[in-house]
Amino acid sequence: MMTETLVAMEHLERAGIDLLICDDGAYEAMDYVFPPYYLGDDCMVSAAEAVKPVVSIPVAACGNITPESGEKILARGAADMIGIGRGLIADPHIVRKIEVGQASRIRPCIRCN
Repeated sequence: MMTETLVAMEHLERAGIDLLICDDGAYEAMDYVFPPYYLGDDCMVSAAEAVKPVVSIPVAACGNITPESGEKILARGAADMIGIGRGLIADPHIVRKIEVGQASRIRPCIRCN
């Protein structure tokens, strides 16, 4: 991640931002706006990992994160929370299924756009 971006995150925190949702998406790089299957799981977690050490506010990771990989991301401290977008479109009950131990019944996101 560019130094300028990390400095900007520090400025945002000082300005009163409560949460940073980190991804690599930009309209100049459309693959990362809605990351397709070929980018693999956790394709943008590195953004959260880079920002987390420079701020004290919560940092969210996103980008093709599965329930299994999300647990690992949180356990290693790479992010404070996980953002789920298209996964909730594929299965609106994903969080509840994880809570009640039915993760194997989650309808997976096939990352179509």
